[in-house]
Amino acid sequence: MPLSYVPILIGLAKSLAKDPKALAEVKLDRTAAAYKTKYGLAEGFHQKLMTKLRQNSFSINLDEATSSNRKKVLTMLVSFYDDEVGQVKIEHLASVEIKKTDSDTVFKEVVKVIEGNEIPWKNLVSVLMDSCGVMRGNKNGVETRLRLEKAPHLLDVDGDSCHHMHKCSKKLCEPFTRYLESLFNDVRADFQYCSEYAEMLAQICAVIGVTYCKPARFIPHRWLSAYDLSVQTTMLLDAYVLFYYSFMKNEDRQTYKEVVDQILSGRGVHKEGQRKLKDIQERIAAKKMT
Repeated sequence: MPLSYVPILIGLAKSLAKDPKALAEVKLDRTAAAYKTKYGLAEGFHQKLMTKLRQNSFSINLDEATSSNRKKVLTMLVSFYDDEVGQVKIEHLASVEIKKTDSDTVFKEVVKVIEGNEIPWKNLVSVLMDSCGVMRGNKNGVETRLRLEKAPHLLDVDGDSCHHMHKCSKKLCEPFTRYLESLFNDVRADFQYCSEYAEMLAQICAVIGVTYCKPARFIPHRWLSAYDLSVQTTMLLDAYVLFYYSFMKNEDRQTYKEVVDQILSGRGVHKEGQRKLKDIQERIAAKKMT
């Protein structure tokens, strides 16, 4: 939940409180909430996690990504069995900015986090990461160095299953020559760079009773992205047909008029709705398709 919701939650708590005077003087804005979270609650959560890791076996999940401000960030998650709740928990251990993503840099950062927090290496049972050479190379990969220099008992759990699934699905889809992926990218481009198109698509959705959502971006390195966008495109398909129908020439419209009529009939669009739709399509037709 974003910290911008904090003032709203405080107001809600005041309105629901049985004793209004008890919370009357309570004030907490977004900035104060961020400060208290970072320098108050976060430290308590961190120390509690360190205690758990010093006493229990755990696994580390490593991954590097580029942040929104174009900085390379190495994130470490830990998975361990928590006796207090009786289940396996996944917690955030650390996120550190790195200049390079070579194996030596990643290895040193992992060692710094583990040893800097006085976590015994004997408690680390496995490391989960993608299967690239930096992470799992046979000679100088991060996992190889951890096993040779710090934790010889590490289990070999292979690479991240999600990356394996991505490679398999990518290979499976090669014969289809990126037909769907190209469609997803083209549709998104139409509405990403023209707010008027997005607004008129939303209006069409309102007329035919479809929940509007902004066409999402296809992410090539995420194997579920194609599925997610297929679901979204199927949901918006009738709205897309009515939108792109507006750009057709009159002779082409006659060919696909039956398809449009079937959509309107199937969606139960009444005469007033059809009138609104015609007005929207005329405004769309006045634009030039890029």
